[in-house]
Amino acid sequence: ARPGRAARVLLDMDGVVVDWDAGFRAAWAARGRAAPERARSYYMEECFEEPGLREEAVQLFHSEGFFRDLPPREGALAAVREIAEAYEVFICTSPVLTSAFCAAEKYAWVERHLGAEWKRRVVLTSDKTLVRGDVLIDDKPQITGAEAEPAWVHLLFDAPYNQPGALPPGDARVRLAHWRD
Repeated sequence: ARPGRAARVLLDMDGVVVDWDAGFRAAWAARGRAAPERARSYYMEECFEEPGLREEAVQLFHSEGFFRDLPPREGALAAVREIAEAYEVFICTSPVLTSAFCAAEKYAWVERHLGAEWKRRVVLTSDKTLVRGDVLIDDKPQITGAEAEPAWVHLLFDAPYNQPGALPPGDARVRLAHWRD
C-alpha cells in the first residue's frame, strides 16, 4: 500500500465471490447432463471430451440470466463486507466477451447481492494486469496481459483446475481455500 491509503484489494467474481461452478453444475444437471471433469481446465468447455458437449456448455453460459442468477460462494458476501471495512475493495472481473449478457448481468449480480452502492466498485476488464491494486484474489491459474509484472500480488483462490500439480513447479503463491481463510 502507498503511504496514506489503505491497501487496495481486487476481488475476482467468478470462482471467488460467485460460485460459478455450482451455478453451472446445477444448470447442466437440469439438462440431464453428467458433471464435467473440472480439474481438466479453467475453461469449462475444455472439461468435456465431446465437441457437442463443449458447444452446449458454451451455449449454457452464454444464455440470458446465467451470470445474473449464479449463487454467491459460501461466506463470500460477509467476507467482502468485512474486508471492505479495513481495505479499499474493488470487484475486478473479466466479462465473457462473446456473451451478449455477461457484462450487464455481472453488474446486476453485484447490485442484488452487495447493493447498488457496490456497482461503482466494479472494474470490468479483459486485462486485469492493467488494474492497479496491492492484492488480486483470483482463481485463474495464470493471469497475463499487457503488463508483465502487474502492480498486485496474486492470491490464488482454490479450485479443482488450479491445484499444485496443475501449476508450474515451484509455484509458491499464497492460496485461499475458503473465505474463512
